[in-house]
Amino acid sequence: EAELKIEPPPPPDRFDTEHYRLKIDVLAEGLNQPWGIAFLDERTAVFTEHQGNLRLLVDQQVVDQPIANTPQAMIQPNGDRKGYLDIAADPNYAENGWIYLVYAHEAENLVENEEIKRSMVRVVRGRIKDMEWLDEEIIYSAPEDSYTPVRDHYGSRLVFDREGYLYFSVGDRHLMIQAQNLGRPEGKFHRIHPDGRIPDSNPFSAMPLTG
Repeated sequence: EAELKIEPPPPPDRFDTEHYRLKIDVLAEGLNQPWGIAFLDERTAVFTEHQGNLRLLVDQQVVDQPIANTPQAMIQPNGDRKGYLDIAADPNYAENGWIYLVYAHEAENLVENEEIKRSMVRVVRGRIKDMEWLDEEIIYSAPEDSYTPVRDHYGSRLVFDREGYLYFSVGDRHLMIQAQNLGRPEGKFHRIHPDGRIPDSNPFSAMPLTG
């Protein structure tokens, strides 16, 4: 008897939401857990792969070579690197070239009786020139005593508002109760200047972050 093979239907190219009908265009396939994307100009976009790569999309074609010299993603217990999250271009990217990256950063050292390094969200910015990440600056880094050994629930989206402030989210890191603790980074939206300074108009700008 001939085996009956049923091919799955092709994925829809349109989706209806509560307010919009969205048309879906596939830009690239065969990627390794793509997470965030930022469009730099009409021809170029930069995107993250969760394993720790920055890649370019030029004229709808993925550049094979990842961007070199990018921050090291955290290392999983099995040795795999993971942890790149969102990416955003500065509102004045055409003039200053800044690109913002958020990723899971590992604590510098193990603490006593610790088998897995702790990690937390870190925000950096840099520039891409000749396929290399340059001029890196740390924009946000939480105190190491707020890092945890949990390897997920990072949250981490980057958004600029019309006034030029940078917003980023930090997930609950499996410490949901800490979302109500103003001295902890988890479970919150943070607002900063693009260079990392804390705006005086932030409602809790005087609250220090502690572990």
